[in-house]
Amino acid sequence: MQRRKFIKDTFKGLPILLLTPTLLASSCKKENEPNGKTVVVIGAGISGLTAAKKLKEIGFNVIVLEAQEKVGGRLRTNRTLGVEFDEGASWIHGVNGNPITTLAQQAGMNIYETIDESRKSFDIGGVLRNATTYDNAEDELYSILNSMMNNGNATQSFETVFTNLYPLKANDRLWKFLLSTYVSFDTGDLNNLSSLLYNEGEEFNGAEKIAVNGYDRIANYLANDLNIQINQRVTKVDYSSNKIKVTHNGTITESDFIIVTVPLGVLKANSIQFVPNLPTAKQNAIQKIGMNCVNKFLLTWNTSFWDDVQYISYTPEIIDKFNYFVNVKSFIQL
Repeated sequence: MQRRKFIKDTFKGLPILLLTPTLLASSCKKENEPNGKTVVVIGAGISGLTAAKKLKEIGFNVIVLEAQEKVGGRLRTNRTLGVEFDEGASWIHGVNGNPITTLAQQAGMNIYETIDESRKSFDIGGVLRNATTYDNAEDELYSILNSMMNNGNATQSFETVFTNLYPLKANDRLWKFLLSTYVSFDTGDLNNLSSLLYNEGEEFNGAEKIAVNGYDRIANYLANDLNIQINQRVTKVDYSSNKIKVTHNGTITESDFIIVTVPLGVLKANSIQFVPNLPTAKQNAIQKIGMNCVNKFLLTWNTSFWDDVQYISYTPEIIDKFNYFVNVKSFIQL
């Protein structure tokens, strides 16, 4: 499946900020023993939990501080309607060689293969779109994505170059939907997306599989046996001396090292005061990196009235305001 990209280098895309010299790079060397040293990990998302687990395994004393009432960060499974609805991550995108696949097995997370071709697309007024028309447009989009960067430049966005090259497609409802679903869903607003680097990244091969019994099982598995303090909002990190002082809920915890894995938005909002201030290069990087927002909803009916396919889509007039439905009934017995 081409439309979902997963970065192979796990730490490359995670919001991890090392405030002390090369902890993760050097801590695995035999000559660098923990010697009773303490590491505070801020954030109990999957990156923070993984770091904490690895550091504990090699002998560090690890304390995890989490602002929410649960672990998992943006991995959040809602079970209030009697079905495991993942409000955050839902899929393993390419199971072959993917470390998430192994974690899912270890955590007891059941997964089910989803097939992109099992779909129906509807236009305005509920008109069923011809499947061949959809397939041809999808194939053409892949071709465009493979070559459009040859016409890009450093001063023009993806949106500008695409519109200049394909003005009719830019105003077509199906193409608006495809661009929303296949590009901006993964990369963010097209007017802020590089026309040269939009296709960067690596992906795993193999089937696309969705979590059936909750993606949060991975977070809970990683959290097992860790010292995690929930409902602890960190407001200050003072790393001006040998011992780092972390202020959370009015309490100060000291450590030898610290790893910050809070969401990018928290760093952008300067919700945590760093003493001294973070280096200018890091501050600039934090402010320049963009964020994307995807809204997910679970809709239920007393009786299923839709076709027995895995995906149902509707193509509206406005780009990025689209409806893309996953038929939960196709893989969960309700």
